[in-house]
Amino acid sequence: MIVRSLLARNFMRFEELRLTDIPEKGVIGIVGENESGKTTIMEAISFGLFGQTMKSGAEEYPRLIHWKASYLEVRLDIVLSGQHFRVVRRCDRQGGREAQLFEVHAEREEPVADGVERVNARLSRMMRLEFPVFSHSFYLGQKQLSHLLENRSGSMELMEQMTGLNRLRKVQAKVQAELPLLEDRIQTAQVKLHVARARIEHFAEQLAGRDEVATDLNRQKERLDEVEAQVRKGNEELGLLEEVKRGILGLRTRYTELQKAYFGAEFKRRLGFSSRDFLNQMEAVTRRRQEIEAESQKVHAELHEKTHGLESGLLLLESLRGLKLLMKDRARTISSNTKTQFGSQNIRSHFLPDTLKDKEVILERRMVEAEQASGRETRAYNIALVLLLAFLGGVSFLGVRFGVEQFVRLSLSWKLGLGLFLGSAGLLLGAMLAYKNRSLNDLKDQLGAIRMKKELVERELQEESSELGFLKDFEPESVRSMEDLRGLRQQLRSEPIKKVITGIMEEFQERPEAFLAPLKDLKKAEEQIREEEKADRLRHLESQTLRGIEEEYRSLCEELRAYSFLPQTSSSGEFSVSGVIARAREIHRLRELLQGDLTHSMEKVEIDLKDYRDALEQLISKVRGQEALLPANWDEKRLTWPYEFQSMLELDLAAVLLKARQSEEGLAYIDRLLEGWFERWQKKQEQTLTDEVGRQSSEHRIRYMQEELDRLGSVQKRRAETLLNVDRLEAELKQIAHDLKLKKVLDKLLNGTVDSLRARLSPNLSRFIGAILPQITSGRYSRVRVSLDLEIAVFSPEKEGFVDFTTLSGGTADQLLLCLHLAFASALIQSRFDESYRQFLFLDEPLAAFDSSRAHQFLKMVLSFHPAFGQVFLISHNTGLSDSFDAVILADGNTVLHQLPSRLN
Repeated sequence: MIVRSLLARNFMRFEELRLTDIPEKGVIGIVGENESGKTTIMEAISFGLFGQTMKSGAEEYPRLIHWKASYLEVRLDIVLSGQHFRVVRRCDRQGGREAQLFEVHAEREEPVADGVERVNARLSRMMRLEFPVFSHSFYLGQKQLSHLLENRSGSMELMEQMTGLNRLRKVQAKVQAELPLLEDRIQTAQVKLHVARARIEHFAEQLAGRDEVATDLNRQKERLDEVEAQVRKGNEELGLLEEVKRGILGLRTRYTELQKAYFGAEFKRRLGFSSRDFLNQMEAVTRRRQEIEAESQKVHAELHEKTHGLESGLLLLESLRGLKLLMKDRARTISSNTKTQFGSQNIRSHFLPDTLKDKEVILERRMVEAEQASGRETRAYNIALVLLLAFLGGVSFLGVRFGVEQFVRLSLSWKLGLGLFLGSAGLLLGAMLAYKNRSLNDLKDQLGAIRMKKELVERELQEESSELGFLKDFEPESVRSMEDLRGLRQQLRSEPIKKVITGIMEEFQERPEAFLAPLKDLKKAEEQIREEEKADRLRHLESQTLRGIEEEYRSLCEELRAYSFLPQTSSSGEFSVSGVIARAREIHRLRELLQGDLTHSMEKVEIDLKDYRDALEQLISKVRGQEALLPANWDEKRLTWPYEFQSMLELDLAAVLLKARQSEEGLAYIDRLLEGWFERWQKKQEQTLTDEVGRQSSEHRIRYMQEELDRLGSVQKRRAETLLNVDRLEAELKQIAHDLKLKKVLDKLLNGTVDSLRARLSPNLSRFIGAILPQITSGRYSRVRVSLDLEIAVFSPEKEGFVDFTTLSGGTADQLLLCLHLAFASALIQSRFDESYRQFLFLDEPLAAFDSSRAHQFLKMVLSFHPAFGQVFLISHNTGLSDSFDAVILADGNTVLHQLPSRLN
């Protein structure tokens, strides 16, 4: 597989990476400084082939997108087995991925596969190469040489995968896994063969009693014919018993209907007479209630007039009594106002006076205090006035004494000091005089206000004293007219009481009847009205009782009036509550007995009686001659109907109900007759069932014998099948034993082949490394020995023997490991591809440990190490090796890479 061109957009650090016309043969050097994007070229090629890189997995592709872009695209052209293919892969940061594979013919693309999974599968089949194998064979990354020995077990496993040993091991493991299965199959076949032979012996034992079963079958068939005749006779007698049962049941049903119709007609007749009597009494109840209500209405009108006046007078008396309570409360208030609390222990009254007397005492004290304060302020005012006059006189004396000339001769400081002193003193005395004058005027105004308040309190005390006597003498019975209320209101001072009197006057202004009778006579009139009301309540109670009876039996009366079978009788005007209730109870009892069925009539009774007698006659005629099947308590006389209507005319309801209960005895006899029939039927049924069980037993026995004969026939058939199965199992057992023998031989051969190939692997690696190592070490080291677990020893000319490669210098050790890696790649090509196959190698900084001469020597000989190594990409930051490359790609860290012409061209 050879790389022809590469185009990558927004891949890792490059916005665009374009390599075209890459030489198909030669060493292509990728040269540049550190961090210039050399390794990114191989990452892009790996992404194009496998959808992942050495540094990121298949699901980590968003890490590969350039930090400025939202998507990446890689186009890779390769030549594989002489065919030109193009791989196109795209992905974005949102998780979208695309992949396409084309076969290119003269720049014409023919689609081969579309989709990530399909493209990966098709490339895997074409390249016969997986990503892990590629990364450890045709690709040599930085620091991968040391990892090769550090992970020897993984390297050996990878080597076996490259050379195909792993597939031989899988085949051997599969063969070894099949050996126990074949042994299990042999054991299973032997067990089945043993079981089959045992079953053949068991079938032979079962077939030995076949003749005895056939003889017993014939005897059971003869017994079955006899039992079936007995069963038929028993079923005929049971059928007759069933007819008797139906006859008795029909007789019972007709007896019940006749009993219901007979006594129902009697109850209906009695219901008609009781209903008519009840309706007549209810009409009398209604007339009596109407008379009582008319009388009560008349008495109510008379009581209303009397009660109206009485209520107005009582209401007025109650209002006046309430007024008296208010007046008493007012009198107590006035009495308390004429007393003072001063001198007692009640300190509160000194600060919050409650009575007028307290206010008067406090005002007197305030007035005395105000007069004393006024005297003090007057004296202070006079003193201030005298001081001011004295000051003015002193100033005038000094002015006259010293004159203006001496004042002028004084210094400025003296002038200012003297002026300031005199001005301050005069101003202070003037302010004191003004303040005292203002305070004196305030005290005079305060004293005048206190005197005026004291006069008002004294006048109010005098008026309340004159009102107190009138309040104590008031009595409600003294009011006889509206004028008395007006005079009372004029004599009072309390506004709340006046408002109450005004309310009473307004309330009784339109009710003059309240003043018709003296208030002291209201109690006698009230007692007289109470007596009349008591008599009226008795009449009302009787009316309510009668109305309650009417309401209670209203629905019953309406229902009774709807009856069409009531007899016509004359109405009566007499009634009693107990008679009404008793008659109602009798009606309810009759209706309960009838259960709402009012269709009973004598015609129905005659029809039911005829049906009952006909059914009885049919039953008697049916059982003649079959007395053995009849119940033991059979009696024709007790089945006849014993009652006539004429016997019920003179009986009361209780006697009729007794007759109805006695009629139940006939029904009970029919029930006992059914019990007797059941005993007969049960005995016959038991006998018939016994015969039936015998018949079923014979049938079951016959069926069992027939099934046994059929089973024995099946046993005969299964015995023949088992004999055939034994022959098949013997042949199968022989074949499995033969396969097991072959598998064991194959396992031994595979084991030898794997051991032989693995033993040949180390010499092959040693020969390959021994062929390369002298060329790159200038002949210093020529012989190498590689063990099965990749332990490497090198022949040292100085020490004249093999030494462990770890004792060599670091550069020589890296060169040796590079040879081992190339040996892995060579082994992979030899195991999987033909001789014409060509493969590119990608070596990332493999010459870091080489000196200049060995590096140039390695570049000249790398293509000759194996014929398949046709294209080698080699990364180096050493620009001095450019002349040894067949082509050079200069990585300068920009978005564009510059490709130099190939020396091969």
